[in-house]
Amino acid sequence: MGMRLEHVQLISVTDGDTLRVLLDGQERSLRVACADTEESRPGGSKPATRLGLETTAMAKAHFTLPDGTLAAVTVEFDTDDPLDICLVKHLDNHGRLLAYVHQNGENYLHKLVREGWSPYFTKYGRSRLLHGDLLKAEAAAQADGLRVWNTGRSDRRPYERLVPWWSLRDTVLQEYRQFMETQDAQGQGDSSVLSVRLDYDDIRAIAERGEQVTVLVDVQSPARPTASGGVFLEVSSRKRPFSLWLPDADEAEALRILRLIGTRYLADGVRYGRGYVYVSGALSTYRDAPQLELQTLSQLSDVPPGRSG
Repeated sequence: MGMRLEHVQLISVTDGDTLRVLLDGQERSLRVACADTEESRPGGSKPATRLGLETTAMAKAHFTLPDGTLAAVTVEFDTDDPLDICLVKHLDNHGRLLAYVHQNGENYLHKLVREGWSPYFTKYGRSRLLHGDLLKAEAAAQADGLRVWNTGRSDRRPYERLVPWWSLRDTVLQEYRQFMETQDAQGQGDSSVLSVRLDYDDIRAIAERGEQVTVLVDVQSPARPTASGGVFLEVSSRKRPFSLWLPDADEAEALRILRLIGTRYLADGVRYGRGYVYVSGALSTYRDAPQLELQTLSQLSDVPPGRSG
């Protein structure tokens, strides 16, 4: 069981996988962990679909009580860390809380997956608490051809390609989690690899000091040339800006680096790359945000430092 908050009041239902909740008197956006329903509103990176509208309607009905008010729910995080740690550790790239939501003893995520409203979404890592149950629920929904698994529907994304890609990315994150657990068990937490999502404040401090570090980044945007002849790669979100920097894109080693990133790591939904890569080097700051200069191919690795198998 993860850290739980009981009797959390729902403020609104945004769509099938996003809610607004009241925590300690503050309204917060909550994204259901390991869910990714179809979109109901246009303008995002994914198209709005009829199935997205149906999912949003289902979610609103699910959380609405007979008197027309929204239910109070139990919010559960995917770890049993203290609340102050969970509120930092379990945030997505948009600053939303990532958590499970229970109502009347039912885990809403399990309902989404078992009834085919959502695939089991592992693009940013699997569920620590429910992995086996969610795999079974997804398999049952696939066998029954429910909703996102109904291949006769035109308003669905290509899940047959997406799910194996998400699984690849999850494998990378599982290795990272296991590496960090080993480091902590050996009392080496201070020398561990840093994550842009989990350790951003530490990364900023290291960048201000200009020190060497290894960072796990997620390459989801193509390289962007600059007027000076260099190249920037954004490897974070707007909430946590971080970039890789190649000062001379025409230099032979820079071309090798860019080719490798484009063919192996870039994960932009068109090219289904690994996304995650460990980068090592000295950090600096640019426009008050951390950056790391890439000079050699050896600065990139699929595995944490010191691990070869």
